[in-house]
Amino acid sequence: MTDLHQHRTKNIIIYIATLIFGFAAFAAPNIFFGVTKINGGLQGINLAIIGVLQLVLILIVLQIALRLHGKEFKWLGWHFGHWPKFAAIGICVGLAWTIVQHFWLIPVTGGVERADMQGILDMLQGGIWGLLGFLVLGIVGGGIAEEFFNRGYVIRGFQDLFANKKMGLWLGALFSILFFAAGHLPSNGVEWMDILIPTVLYTALFIWSKSLVPSIFAHAVYNGSLIVLTYYSYVA
Repeated sequence: MTDLHQHRTKNIIIYIATLIFGFAAFAAPNIFFGVTKINGGLQGINLAIIGVLQLVLILIVLQIALRLHGKEFKWLGWHFGHWPKFAAIGICVGLAWTIVQHFWLIPVTGGVERADMQGILDMLQGGIWGLLGFLVLGIVGGGIAEEFFNRGYVIRGFQDLFANKKMGLWLGALFSILFFAAGHLPSNGVEWMDILIPTVLYTALFIWSKSLVPSIFAHAVYNGSLIVLTYYSYVA
């Protein structure tokens, strides 16, 4: 086996292992609180703990993977070049999708009776602590951790498997979209649309900017604003 083939085989093994351990890093805190029901299970302050644990665990997984690849976090797009511009664009994209979904898409597809909305409302129980806990989960575990993993590593790691980097980038973007959407376990066409549209937007921002900043801001702002709007529309 040539050195090139050995290098590619090594990267494939690292990539697959990182996907598995990364998925486990997101799932494990949810499963733990969901099964044990400690302090009420998946609600209140537990949601904040889950979000923080997800970020910590995913950063550990990525740190190990990057060392094995011989890369740094900058390789994932974690840098601050043009960050005010990228942040502003991300915020606008996140708010735009929130407006479309909350004020149009959700109402015309069943509103509060939707299964996913019922799940959100269950996690928002507990008053202001439920809201704050869900915000931490949505922003830290969702907006930050998911972007590092699903945009930064999934795309860059996939791209690195190809000699043709341009083709690897676009195939990696497609895989990232499908992997991220499937990981949210949509159960019907509406839920697939709900997750695919923002996922395409986050991926487009990442590829366009070569930075995680706009996709993190878009994802975090969308999650946070939708949680707040849902709470004050249906719970408070």
